[in-house]
Amino acid sequence: MAISLPPDLLFIIFRLASAIDVAHHSTNPIDCLPSALATYALVNKNWHDVAQHELYTRLYLRPSTHADTLMLLLRTLETTPALASRTHVLSYSAYALARGDTCTLARILQRCSTRLEHLSLHGWAAAPDERVALHTALASCTRLRTLTLANGASAAPLCDLPAFLATAQRWPQIEALSLGANCVHIPTTATTSASASALACACPRLVRWEFRADAGTADADILPPAGLAPRLSVLVLRGGALRTSAALAPALEAWSGHLTHLAVQCPVPTAVADASLATLARFRRLRTLRIPSAYLRPGDLARAGGFVALEELQYKLEARELPLLAAALRGRVQGWGALPVLKTLTVCPAYGVRRGFEVGLIRELVEVCAEKGIKLAVGNCGGAFDGCLEAKQA
Repeated sequence: MAISLPPDLLFIIFRLASAIDVAHHSTNPIDCLPSALATYALVNKNWHDVAQHELYTRLYLRPSTHADTLMLLLRTLETTPALASRTHVLSYSAYALARGDTCTLARILQRCSTRLEHLSLHGWAAAPDERVALHTALASCTRLRTLTLANGASAAPLCDLPAFLATAQRWPQIEALSLGANCVHIPTTATTSASASALACACPRLVRWEFRADAGTADADILPPAGLAPRLSVLVLRGGALRTSAALAPALEAWSGHLTHLAVQCPVPTAVADASLATLARFRRLRTLRIPSAYLRPGDLARAGGFVALEELQYKLEARELPLLAAALRGRVQGWGALPVLKTLTVCPAYGVRRGFEVGLIRELVEVCAEKGIKLAVGNCGGAFDGCLEAKQA
């Protein structure tokens, strides 16, 4: 007997079913639910239509025990182009790839390019011809809105940074770019700023840039050209090391009217020529800031009328700077009126410091935060910003 259900209800059923991992050789009927629904969809037109929409709208591809999975998907998309036109989200994760898999993936991307908006790629083959094929396929995805690239430890970079930025011109609707370590090669003779004139306003909708730099990356190359993304509001820099803040300051000035979130999560070298990014105090839309004290001193936080919109501060500093930070919050250093809307403060030991803060040093900061109604969290020994323990404010 055929079962007739409204399409909206069928869609919910398939969404729930797709969240269940299929366990091979399982005796539990629940584990077989997705495959059972898919089988029933073959003989029920109503279910079949909903299944196609759900399965091909969002493609999540993972390593499989079946070596021909990618090729089978490609053949399906080639024989039924309408299925490829449904896809607007594609996520692929496989750090160990067989020869030819990346080329097959590139052909799948080209088939889905007409509607693809969100793409996440974790891993590709190291062979030059396969990387070229994948880079070419990315250029064909002209409707991309978000792109995340992450490289496996053994794979070569996808392309040079200038070539990647040139490809970005093909994505006028791009809103967010995230590049992991070793995803793009940065030539020693070229910088992103050298291509700025050719890339002016190429990505007018780009509001988020996330970049994980390698240790040898030049300061100027960790940033997108200001002209490429004139309205950047979220900037996240990880890895590598900023030798000075000189390369960062001019770009930040260009985005001063738009920047709402800044994270500089880079190890600090022994000597930093110009430590202060005090101009951040004038960024009237900045709501979230993650930064080491080497680039923004505690005294800079207390500038009168500064950081008027800052709600969350995650701050790496040395133990001797804790009293200065407490004084900054009290408004004693350079004037009153700084940090008027700060709601959350997270403090962590500076990069390279293995020990956490002593209770005696943190007590004054706890008292100040309690007076100001600021929620305080104290990081554990040498931990990252995100792994924090709440401090008792009593």
